[in-house]
Amino acid sequence: MATLAEVKAAIRARFDANPISGLTIRYQRETTDLPDTPAPFAFVEVDFDRPFIAGFGGGRGQNLQRSEGELLVHIFVPVGWGDAEADGWGETIAALFRGYRDSTMSCFAAEPLPMTGKSEDGAYAHACTVVVTLHYDKTG
Repeated sequence: MATLAEVKAAIRARFDANPISGLTIRYQRETTDLPDTPAPFAFVEVDFDRPFIAGFGGGRGQNLQRSEGELLVHIFVPVGWGDAEADGWGETIAALFRGYRDSTMSCFAAEPLPMTGKSEDGAYAHACTVVVTLHYDKTG
């Protein structure tokens, strides 16, 4: 059974074990410094909805609680780059998590979705966001 911290660590480990050439991975509540010269990066978010009881096992501590949510990987590129490379990174990330399962989490559908918009400073375009549906279980 897993905790939220373990799920986040498993996601990071998956990225660390499968580096994506040309793309820096950034995580929530970590450094916000961007390079002086714009360079592509992905920003990782984990968002879980309310947990629910998925199975009853005989009292407190023996019930299966499931937390369902999404891994969101936002890909940003310097303005003027176009979408081709970002879309390729999105497909690579989706393939990395689509159907992936370990003792911590289970990932299901994963798809890069096209996005629009720019960063506040106008240096980056939000090219796409990879949405991965996933869940993790614990006893409760």
